[in-house]
Amino acid sequence: MLIDGRSLIVVADAAHARFFEERRQGGHLREQPEWLGDLVPSHKAGAQRGAIHDRMGFALHATGGSDPRRLETEDFLRRLAQRIGQVMRAERIDAFVLFAPPRALGLLREHLDPQVRAKLAHDADVDRIDATPDALRDHLRQLRFPAG
Repeated sequence: MLIDGRSLIVVADAAHARFFEERRQGGHLREQPEWLGDLVPSHKAGAQRGAIHDRMGFALHATGGSDPRRLETEDFLRRLAQRIGQVMRAERIDAFVLFAPPRALGLLREHLDPQVRAKLAHDADVDRIDATPDALRDHLRQLRFPAG
């Protein structure tokens, strides 16, 4: 990565994401919530878990099939990967960094466009969704310059 290049810092989990801009390596991180656009977790958009009521009793039975929560997570991460690509192109970002828990990080990598994935400078399988910009900057420093 170029020292003066712009970086996108993406912090995500299974249902949330935050975008930060780093204009110079080691510089301040500026959160860019508008870059998320209309990206919201699908369960907030109205997806509901199905159920079947038994006419003859009081039981509630699941409909079976795939786990809706897992499907919502995969859909959210697929849409997030697409959004990362859109932001990278629109904002002419030079490189990006991903912070996400292991499963979310794996799914994000899987769904990234190959041209976008080539600009992935660093990633870490950690949950930092609630981290402050200063804490993220410290984590970035540790990724870029690991202790001997």
